[in-house]
Amino acid sequence: MPRRAPGALLALALALLPAAGLAQTAEAQAEARTLFDEGVSFADRERWGEALAYFQRSRALVERPSTVFNIANALVRLGRHREALEAFGDYLRLSDPTRDAARRAEAVRLQRESQAALATLTVTDLLPAAAVRQDGAPVPGSGARRELVFDPGAHTVDVTAEGFLPLRWELTALPGARLVRSGAQRPAGRTPHPPGGRSVLASPVFWGVTGAVLVTAAAVAAVVLFSGDEAVVNTGTTGRQVEALRLR
Repeated sequence: MPRRAPGALLALALALLPAAGLAQTAEAQAEARTLFDEGVSFADRERWGEALAYFQRSRALVERPSTVFNIANALVRLGRHREALEAFGDYLRLSDPTRDAARRAEAVRLQRESQAALATLTVTDLLPAAAVRQDGAPVPGSGARRELVFDPGAHTVDVTAEGFLPLRWELTALPGARLVRSGAQRPAGRTPHPPGGRSVLASPVFWGVTGAVLVTAAAVAAVVLFSGDEAVVNTGTTGRQVEALRLR
């Protein structure tokens, strides 16, 4: 057989590359659509966890505005509003303002509802070196005042600093709640003593006063966490049904 020149072989290889790339793209498109349709099927049955997983897998193959909208919608249904806000932002960036005008308006509405559903906790009086963790994850930032944002539900907040007693709060965040807590910490290894050296813990007066304070504090905490009048800003419902998008 005649030998091909190196230049001819290179040209042949380069000519084959676009065809291979197109084949891979077509295969990815087909798989992405299959995953998308599976996600829609789960969404129709309101099985939002499974729907979200299929939509995310579809998006990993092909980035389509309709898939991103469905991801955001599923996150709203699952109460994961922080992630939903990011997904809605992606949808508005990817979608066409003219062709997708109606769906973009719906995305903006749901985006506002997700924003309103978030609860915030402002922690004050923090030590400069204090570390704050939200549900076990470090909270970035520094300073004596930090603001934490929560999805509705149960959460934990930990405040630690070397040489000081740690703080832990277990919170139930209601939609739109605005909470404030002091993060002031006491030095570790110190027990207050009254004059004369007798421990204040041995005093019945101390325990009587402490009991009254704790009862009052518990009542105040109940108002802060659960009152619908004073602490919770109810700005609407995110429970409105939105049909999952079909591919066009």
